[in-house]
Amino acid sequence: MITLHAFGRVNSMVHGLTRDLRVQWALEELGLPYQVRGVDHPAGETKADAFRHLSPFHQIPVIEDDGMVLSESGAILVYLAEKAGQLANPQTHAEVVRWCFAALTTVEPVISMTCSTTSRRRR
Repeated sequence: MITLHAFGRVNSMVHGLTRDLRVQWALEELGLPYQVRGVDHPAGETKADAFRHLSPFHQIPVIEDDGMVLSESGAILVYLAEKAGQLANPQTHAEVVRWCFAALTTVEPVISMTCSTTSRRRR
């Protein structure tokens, strides 16, 4: 069974905007069995040595699957799609990789900037 290390507690400013949500969504859509291990970010759990062994940049999400540990949400999404047999066609595989890169490098920064600006206006 896949273990998803995800936010158990997170700063209220980023509630609902965290990258672990896209991994959990993919796990649900693909029908892969998984369990969630909540990580308490405000308490510093991501900075602990034990977590550093899972995620070298101290970031969430991380998955563990049959002894394999993988961090970085885009890489996790591609892995899960391959595991579920959804990327057998090379063209489909290329499209998924393209959209993962686009989401992480083109779309997400703009959304993050917009959310950050909106958050500052509310204060």
